[in-house]
Amino acid sequence: MKYIYLLRHAKSSWTNPLLKDHDRPLSDRGIKACHKIETFISQNKIIPEIAYVSSSQRTISTYELIFKRKLYPKVLISIDKTIYLCDSKLLKERIINTDNKFNHLLIVNHEPTIRKLTLELSENSKKMRFKNEVSLKYPTCSLAILKLNSDNWHDSKKDDCELINFIKPKDL
Repeated sequence: MKYIYLLRHAKSSWTNPLLKDHDRPLSDRGIKACHKIETFISQNKIIPEIAYVSSSQRTISTYELIFKRKLYPKVLISIDKTIYLCDSKLLKERIINTDNKFNHLLIVNHEPTIRKLTLELSENSKKMRFKNEVSLKYPTCSLAILKLNSDNWHDSKKDDCELINFIKPKDL
């Protein structure tokens, strides 16, 4: 069994209008949301083994606040400029080409790509409530948890993942 965790970055700050989009830091609200998601992840023992993180400041900060503080020093992390504002096809390629020795994969990325990827991967999912929530809105710092009913990442190209949970900071 393989698990995919799809995390949208936390709310970014717009206090400095001169910053490029790529360089925007997190807002205070974003930092608080990260702490809520970190608590959820810790309580539910979600431990990614490999992470693909967009190179923007807000995605890196989101990842670090949630995963680097205490629990996850052994995650193999790839901070990748090519997935900053990429399309879902590129992220699917990353998933498909992930080494099968990893069973828990995390992607930290941006809207609308993270929502589109979640919906594409879970196209055949039976959990309509979560799919409906994702299709309406993928709030900042929200986390989708998908289960691939296979031991081979290559099978994720069949869009055969079950969307088993969708966690929003405001619900925690």
